[in-house]
Amino acid sequence: MPRHLRVLFVRPADRGGLDPVYRFAVPRETAGELPVPLLRLASAVKLGSPHRVFVHDARRSTGRAESSLRSVAALHRPDVSVVQLHPALLADGLEAARAVRHSGSPLVIGTGPLVDLWPDGARRLPELDGLLPSRGEAGLLQALARLAGGGDARELGEALARPADTPPGGPEPTDRKLLDYAAYTAVEPGWPSSRSASARPDKARTAASRVPLHAADGAPLGPGAVLDDIVRCDLLGIPWQALVPDPGLPELDLAFWDDLLQVLRLAGSKRARRRLRLAMSPAVARRSSLTDLASLDVVGVHLGAVDAGDAATTDEAKVAGRACLRAGLGATVTVLLGQPGYSLEEESAGLDRIRGAGVPVHAAVEARVGTADPNAWAVHLEAPTSGFVPPGIDPSRTELARRVNRVEAARQERPGERPGLVSRLRSLLPSLQ
Repeated sequence: MPRHLRVLFVRPADRGGLDPVYRFAVPRETAGELPVPLLRLASAVKLGSPHRVFVHDARRSTGRAESSLRSVAALHRPDVSVVQLHPALLADGLEAARAVRHSGSPLVIGTGPLVDLWPDGARRLPELDGLLPSRGEAGLLQALARLAGGGDARELGEALARPADTPPGGPEPTDRKLLDYAAYTAVEPGWPSSRSASARPDKARTAASRVPLHAADGAPLGPGAVLDDIVRCDLLGIPWQALVPDPGLPELDLAFWDDLLQVLRLAGSKRARRRLRLAMSPAVARRSSLTDLASLDVVGVHLGAVDAGDAATTDEAKVAGRACLRAGLGATVTVLLGQPGYSLEEESAGLDRIRGAGVPVHAAVEARVGTADPNAWAVHLEAPTSGFVPPGIDPSRTELARRVNRVEAARQERPGERPGLVSRLRSLLPSLQ
C-alpha cells in the first residue's frame, strides 16, 4: 500500500547573494516577496495528492538561517525536501540543501531559476538527488507517487527527468496560506513601496502577491482563471496584486489584456482595497485605454525590461510611461545594460530618454548563467561567493547602473519633487569612459 510522504519546500536565505545590480533572465525574489512559484509546487502536492506539505522561508527566519532550517527539518522529518535555487544565491541555496540533508532528509530535490536557466550546471551539484523545473507540478506528483509506492532516489530522479502528463482536472490553485502571506509586502521590482502602501506597518493594508498569468505548459491562462486568483487574494485580504507573466515566455499581446480587462469590467463592483499592477509591454500599454484602468482597480503598470541601447524600444518605453503617468497610473520600467551590439554611449542615451520623460526606472546589468565563460561558472558552482562577478560583464556598465539606481532611490524619497531634466541626469552621471 502506498505510504503518505512528508514533503518540505524551502526558500533559502539571501545573505550571501551576488550584487543586486546583476539581473538574470529569471529575476531573484526579494525577502519581502511571497514566493508564489514555490507555493504553486507546494499547492499541487497539497491539493493533488495525499502527501503532507510544509513550507519554510529561511529569508524570514530570525537568527542563523541554516540552524533554523535544521530545526524545521528535524521537526517535520521530511521524506523529500524541495529547495529553491537561484544562480545569484548559490551559496545560500547549497547551504539550505546541506542543512536539510544533515537533518535527516533522505531525498533533496533542486528547483527554481537555476534549474530552469542552467540545468547542466545544476546536475553537477552533489547536494541534489533530482531536478524539478519551476513549473513541474505534474512531474513532481508522478515522482512522489513512484516514491510512495516503494521507489528509491534513483527512481525519483528518473521520474523527474521524464516529461509528465498534466493531471486530470488541470492545475491546482495556489494556496498562499502555506505561509504567513500577509507578512509579504513587496513585488519585484519594488512595488508597492512602503510609502505608497502605508505609512505604518499594517498587514491589512500592505500585503502583496503576484498573480501569475501563465499555466504550467506555458500557455496564457484564461481570463476566468486569472480573475479567480485575484478573488482568492481579495478573500485573503491581499490588496496589492501584480499581474505578471512567467519569465522567458513571449509577451502577452493586446488581445489577452483586452479579454482580461473585459472580464474585470463584467465582474463589476470596484473593490475598495484592491490595487492591481499590470505587467504590460510598452507596445501593448501604448495601445491600451489607460484612462479606463483606474475604474478597474489598476493603479500601476510595469513596462517590463527593455534594452538600454535599442533606440526604438527605449523611445516606446518613454512614450508608454509618459502616457501612464498622464492617466494617473504609476509606471516603472527595468532598463538592461550590457546587451550585445550596443555601445556604452547608446545605452546612456537610452537611459536619458526614459528618465528624461519622468518615468521611474531600475537599471540592471544582464548576467547570463553558464555562458560567456563556463569554466568560471563551474568554479563558482563548486565554491560560490558573494563577491563573484559574472563573466562577460563590463565594469563601466555596472557602475552606470549603480549610479542610476542611487539617483532613482533619492528621487523616490522626495515624492513631491518633479524629475529633473536630462541635463540634470547627465550632471549626476558623469561620463564613465
